[in-house]
Amino acid sequence: MNLITIRLAHLCENGDDSLANDAPWRTAPTHIRKTSDRHKNLPNFLLYRKEMDVAWITQDFPAIAQAEIETLAGKSAKQNGDLVFVEASLKGLEKRLAFTKATYTLLFSCTKKGMQKAFEAHDWKITKDFRVTTSRSPLPAPLLGHFIKTKSGKQVNLHTPTNHVMVFGRDKIHVCQLHGENDSQFEERRGRNRPAKHPTTMHPKLARAMVNLTGIKKGTFVDPMCGSGGLLLEAALLGFTCEGVDIDSRLLAKAQQNLQYFGVSSKLTKADSTKLNKKLSHVALDLPYGRGTTRKDLEKTYQAMISMLGRNLKGKAAIMYPHWADVPALVKKAGLSVCYELEAYSHRLLTRKIVIAKR
Repeated sequence: MNLITIRLAHLCENGDDSLANDAPWRTAPTHIRKTSDRHKNLPNFLLYRKEMDVAWITQDFPAIAQAEIETLAGKSAKQNGDLVFVEASLKGLEKRLAFTKATYTLLFSCTKKGMQKAFEAHDWKITKDFRVTTSRSPLPAPLLGHFIKTKSGKQVNLHTPTNHVMVFGRDKIHVCQLHGENDSQFEERRGRNRPAKHPTTMHPKLARAMVNLTGIKKGTFVDPMCGSGGLLLEAALLGFTCEGVDIDSRLLAKAQQNLQYFGVSSKLTKADSTKLNKKLSHVALDLPYGRGTTRKDLEKTYQAMISMLGRNLKGKAAIMYPHWADVPALVKKAGLSVCYELEAYSHRLLTRKIVIAKR
């Protein structure tokens, strides 16, 4: 193992490493801890870990938040309350993720009892100045800032800090350094704030998550049942080339109006999307479930749409559907694999589900 990739992590007082057993990181092999000249004289409450990043997620839909992080980071993650830990860089993804408030690099973790020793022992690589913010920390931010200032010699800056240290936890403490915060203006794009309104418009946060769950990083994003353009809007705002298809020209006109209002564009096509015959790499769609249509007719539409994806999909598709439909079974019947099955509660009478299908 390359020692350069090993960083200071879980800190336990009096050599107690019991918390490491269920922690979301791995300790270094024993022979490294014993033979490394660089680390052999460390206090006995120190352990090692691989580099790890942390996402501070909202509590709207935690499972969806973790799934979109795993999809974009390309690594499995572990969730602990409102934190998601992943052995991959999340830097910059906070601007894209729907249900993440901010992303951080994990500096170290410690027990409540060993907190002061941990702060005093850590090698604080602070440039210029810093600020400390806490969430449920047993020690106040000013005291923690004093420890860092004493060790690093850098000044506290509460308003425009160059480095932002965030401390999470009450009993098990996670000390992180901020990458960036999510400043997406989702509320400004809610259905009621769009020029062309539609009663079943998806919340922009959920629409953004659907786009992310397709795993798109380049190429064309397609919504084969685009309606008034909610999914297209979120994909276009991320800078992707977009294409929307719908059989209703009135809905396409609404989509065009909404996209223009927010300064983005998409190719829009009037067609029966169940008859599409083209390769699709990144697809998201919200299957209809509205009034005025029998469940039997809806099930026929679902089957036709999933069959179309079975013929054309070469990447991933994020499919939203009502709780009463067995869309995962249709996905498998169409020759596709299921990556995730997720839930997004809407109201007492409806829970929307999401299945992520791939070739």
